[in-house]
Amino acid sequence: MQWNLLDCTLRDGGYYTNWDFSNSLVQNYIRTMADLPIDYIEIGYRNPTQSGYQGEYYYLPNSSLMSLYQIVKGGPKLAIMLDAKNCNPGDVPNLLNDCRDIVKLVRMAVNPAKIEDGIALAKAVKQCGFEVALNLMYLSKAGDDYSFLSRFEDLENVVDYLYLVDSYGACYPKQVREAVKFAVDNLPQKIGFHGHDNISLAFANVLAAIEAGVDIIDATVLGMGRGAGNLRTELIIAYLAQVFDKPIDLSSLADLLETFQTMKNHYGWGSELPYIVSGLADLPQKDVMEWLGKKRYSTSTVVQALQGKQQNIFPNQTYPKLSDSATNLDLQNFKTCVIVGGGSTAVEHSNAISEFVSKQQGLLIHSSLKNAEVYAKAKIPQILCLPGREAEKLKRLSAEDLHNQFKGYVLSSSPRMTSVVPRELSEKTFEVEPITQIRDNSQIALMQQDSPLGIGLSIAQALNIESAYLCGFDGYPGGNEVEQELAMEVQDILEYFTTSNINIRVRSLTPTRYDLQQHSVYALLRN
Repeated sequence: MQWNLLDCTLRDGGYYTNWDFSNSLVQNYIRTMADLPIDYIEIGYRNPTQSGYQGEYYYLPNSSLMSLYQIVKGGPKLAIMLDAKNCNPGDVPNLLNDCRDIVKLVRMAVNPAKIEDGIALAKAVKQCGFEVALNLMYLSKAGDDYSFLSRFEDLENVVDYLYLVDSYGACYPKQVREAVKFAVDNLPQKIGFHGHDNISLAFANVLAAIEAGVDIIDATVLGMGRGAGNLRTELIIAYLAQVFDKPIDLSSLADLLETFQTMKNHYGWGSELPYIVSGLADLPQKDVMEWLGKKRYSTSTVVQALQGKQQNIFPNQTYPKLSDSATNLDLQNFKTCVIVGGGSTAVEHSNAISEFVSKQQGLLIHSSLKNAEVYAKAKIPQILCLPGREAEKLKRLSAEDLHNQFKGYVLSSSPRMTSVVPRELSEKTFEVEPITQIRDNSQIALMQQDSPLGIGLSIAQALNIESAYLCGFDGYPGGNEVEQELAMEVQDILEYFTTSNINIRVRSLTPTRYDLQQHSVYALLRN
């Protein structure tokens, strides 16, 4: 066997766990890797301090590195990754000086459009005494033009490994074979391949890379990794045992797989239809991971959005503007509203909330269906927001009940991710402008405008409401990357309303973790 194997489970898999893993899992994982023909174990990132919470394997304190080193000492070499987006050459000494005797290989993920930045970072890492790998992303976008690789012809003493990365999981074996062979034939560096499994070709692509003379390949346990995931470590190990007739004890790996299977059942990585569509269309899987992770959109909605993005076509069904319809709906005279979120406090304090809205002669705005049923019998005017897949959920509910409870249904203006409103409710469906205008036709922009709170506050803005109170926007006690992103989205919207020239005062009536002025609904009822 002429090639090496690097397992990057903790680093790539951290996108699902926010780089937090239990000590028992990590120790079991490291010991198992040390018993297998694994040459390098990439154990995470080293990053400068950033806002928000990221876990142990995003920052890798020296104590964590040392404890892992003690387990593998004399076995696989330890590797870490720097993200070129998050650090510059000046950061390198502080990031790496304390792990010179622990870590052997430092890798950097680099956008080919920013090769010079990556090279500058690589030079700084090499000066610290490490093996250096540059992971050049977006191989599928290169087509058959590999001229950009010529920049590395004279960098043999700077870059030890040059990786070709199928970031979108969109490559076919022929392209991988040709790209790797070109690099092997023309560059002094050892050549690596990192493949994603969107269209279930990660293994086939690795075999093509091996045929072309690749020097090192990446894999992860059960394919755990960003989006659809990667080449499965257990598959390439079983391949080694069979094809190269290597005596490998797979029993410890089998035990480890059981632990990771539980995680896979929870986080749901793997090649499912949205990832397949994104791979075939050569589209970033980051968007797909965010859409699915936030559970805001159904699988069919995500697939439709991906197909629309590929063709630059977006759902454009339009409805009357809420601001133009306020008079007909008798919604023009409200000064106060309460926007109901999906948190438990909206249920716990529902009686008080209903009484407060009634006392204020206000409007109750449901940001989703999550807690709407709790207020079904309240004798107060109510409106339902339809972010994401909420419109699809209406199909399962009685139209008569919905008509009785809600004065109207509100979506963000087109283009939007979805607009599947039941026909019988369409005459009571309206649009509001997003709180921030779409800057381009990007799906990220569409996702931002489809925020439940964003639509709720846009309703308040359209109706010239002066005081908007929140309930059930409790925030998240910690959690994973997705929960942090959702919390950040809410906080950004709140900051927009509190710092811009919008004449709406926003406060919370129930306990919240968001940075927001709070009032007790019970104190206001007493006044």
